[in-house]
Amino acid sequence: MVTPQKSQVTMTTKRPPLSRAKQWSMQRGACSAMEAQSSGEFETAVAKFTELIKLTPTAANYANRGMCFIKMKKPLAAIRDANKALELNPDSGKAYRVRGLANAQLGRWTDASKDLGQGQKIDYDEGAYEMQKKVSKKLDELHKWEQAAKARAEKAKQRKSKRAAASAAADDDFGSGFPGGMGGFPGMGGMGGMPGMGGMPGMGGFPGMGGMPGMGGIPPGMDFSKLMSDPEILQAFSNPKMMQVFSEVQRNPAAIAKYQNDPEVMALLAKLQSAMSS
Repeated sequence: MVTPQKSQVTMTTKRPPLSRAKQWSMQRGACSAMEAQSSGEFETAVAKFTELIKLTPTAANYANRGMCFIKMKKPLAAIRDANKALELNPDSGKAYRVRGLANAQLGRWTDASKDLGQGQKIDYDEGAYEMQKKVSKKLDELHKWEQAAKARAEKAKQRKSKRAAASAAADDDFGSGFPGGMGGFPGMGGMGGMPGMGGMPGMGGFPGMGGMPGMGGIPPGMDFSKLMSDPEILQAFSNPKMMQVFSEVQRNPAAIAKYQNDPEVMALLAKLQSAMSS
């Protein structure tokens, strides 16, 4: 025969009930604290709610003291009380509103909107609704500012990218010059040359100018380094304008016609023709 086991009874320790005198004292303290809060005596109200919390640490007492801290512009203290109230009672609408107002004082508009909205779902309050509208407006302004800042940053990035691309293209035009390299011009690393210009109207053309080695076809046996030792020619190749002219002619040899009235360009071409002919 199996004997049934005795069930174990767990004994829980309960707080002894408060005496009527104690209950009466607490009620008077709560009324006194609420009266001080209503009268705008927030420091007095905080002190009285603190005494109540020592006796009965309820969510309501923490939330009420937190609201006093809101009135005193002490949002961090209010948040601490609201968090404690929500630990004791997760469904305290007033605690959510206190924390929402505190976040609004700190400019945390997203958190303020969430807390006020949750508080209104639990326990609707007309006064909190007005604050909720103000917070929503601030949140909309914040979102618009963030979007505008993002757009400005994107435009700045695009402008920077375009400038970098334009600068790279300009460097390519200036540095690549005339295809083929300038035949060892010191430090130029192969500037390129004017392919097969043939001859220039009215000038008789550069003799056999398919270009210098690198520029096409300097007459056999010609000393290129001697050609480039001419100060005027050397200076011309350091002139951005002249380099632009050569670059343009490189792409379109017929473009030389538009420079026939430019004495600077024509003088250099005549100098090159004379040097290559000698």
